[in-house]
Amino acid sequence: MSLTSPVLRRRRITSDAPATSLRSTPDSGPVRRFVWWLDTPLGLVLMFALALGIRVAIAPRFGFYGDLNYFREWITDLHNVGIRHFYASVGDTTYVYPPGYLYVLDVLARVSSSPSYLLVKFPTILGDLALAGTCGVLAQRLAPQPLRQRRPVRAGGARRCCSTRRSSR
Repeated sequence: MSLTSPVLRRRRITSDAPATSLRSTPDSGPVRRFVWWLDTPLGLVLMFALALGIRVAIAPRFGFYGDLNYFREWITDLHNVGIRHFYASVGDTTYVYPPGYLYVLDVLARVSSSPSYLLVKFPTILGDLALAGTCGVLAQRLAPQPLRQRRPVRAGGARRCCSTRRSSR
């Protein structure tokens, strides 16, 4: 296929209408109004609260239960022997995570000696939401001014960051 073939050539889309009519504004329709509302502080708080609620609702039903059982055992061991003697009690074969995660599990061990799956997954859920918030802030700061006027970039950046469907675009 050559570079001049009709499949590879792109046609430029032009319009005789003024540029303001091509912009996405909060007054363009109910869906766009809702998306622009999500970009407000209250909209972002409600979007993150909904995301937290969905994750908490499905946390006990989904997950890698082998890993979660290991985490629960390690939390029980941390509760019984403490962080200082943890490696001696579990041996070298079962704990294969970096020591930083051990501190997270130690905090959970102080909360409960026999945690539920939801409690074991809760640090990961909070990490997902923190990552989405960071992506939204970075999208807002790095987007050029004309783009910020046309699109609600904070909500879009946060949603895109935590989307389960990944694409190479």
